Amino acid sequence: MKTKKTKKMKITIWKNPAGFLMAEAAIAIFIAGIVLTVFFSVMSKMFLSAYTQRDYIIAENYVQEGIEIVRNLRDNNLKDGFDAFKGSPLNCSDSTTGCECEQDSSDPCHINSSLSTRFTRTITIFSVTDASGDDDPHSKKVVSEVDWTIPGSSTTKTAKIEVVIYDWGQN
Repeated sequence: MKTKKTKKMKITIWKNPAGFLMAEAAIAIFIAGIVLTVFFSVMSKMFLSAYTQRDYIIAENYVQEGIEIVRNLRDNNLKDGFDAFKGSPLNCSDSTTGCECEQDSSDPCHINSSLSTRFTRTITIFSVTDASGDDDPHSKKVVSEVDWTIPGSSTTKTAKIEVVIYDWGQN
């Protein structure tokens, strides 16, 4: 009986004892470049998002501070024995447009917002009408608005709060 001899297939991996081939090095550099590009792209978007969120938080705090300025003026008027909404800056007679209170404004309804940043705050006070259509002497609508420009672009963002404040010291 004859036996068959089978040949074993031999796989050889060529190894270069001198180091990498030029093609291997180019492929490794290409892959590393892609990985680094993706990494830096993601990191830049994360930083931009963090800065944008920081700006929104700062703007919301400035907006709330604007409302608190008007409440403080109302409370000081009441504490000093005056009508809550009489006298500058809370005496706004124009119920349609309101009086704007802007930083460094010569308007008699001036509220110094003291923003020495890239944020701009505008506080507008409107008269509130009652059910009969007359101006309600015991309440005012306060609109505090902050605008800012995103650094490196011309995009302007806005944060705004509208609140009705009341004369809690009325007779």
